[in-house]
Amino acid sequence: VVYSAVTGYDYEDLTKAQSTEQSMDTMMTFMADDAKQRLSSIQTNVNIAKTTDDAEAREKALTSARDDSVVVSSELSALGTAMGAVEDASGSTDKSASRHLPSASEAANKAANDTKDAGQILDDILNGNRDIDLIRDLQVISDLLGNTRVALTEIVYPSIDSMLTNLQDSLGDLSSILLDLSNVMG
Repeated sequence: VVYSAVTGYDYEDLTKAQSTEQSMDTMMTFMADDAKQRLSSIQTNVNIAKTTDDAEAREKALTSARDDSVVVSSELSALGTAMGAVEDASGSTDKSASRHLPSASEAANKAANDTKDAGQILDDILNGNRDIDLIRDLQVISDLLGNTRVALTEIVYPSIDSMLTNLQDSLGDLSSILLDLSNVMG
């Protein structure tokens, strides 16, 4: 009880560093992989909408792309939040001074916003809420999805493993410090 009051940590939590890292790894990898698959599906449906003369097939493709964009935006937003928490917990960011890259959490959040913008354009097309130049609008969507894909490939994916390794190291260091404190207080 004294240990918990002084440190703010439950002693048993110290043994959970590895399972915490594994849970974060599983969650973050799932969201990133699912987003990647859905981005491919969105691009496929956008290409169908660009090339088909069948209005019903175009609407079905656009609807599917819009629905996937909502999920991807939510996943990437959650991924950005999770990565931000890991960055804070591990005391590290993956910014590269030489390339001026955003942190992984910033890249994930930007990708979420780009995907959300693509979804809004798709929604506007489906609802007829804009002066539609279908080919132009679909190209804008493709460009936004390309930006998202680049952010995932160049920043987010490479950062996941290193961030989680840093988190594991930080949790291990914290566990050692707290265990030492426990011995001192013992």
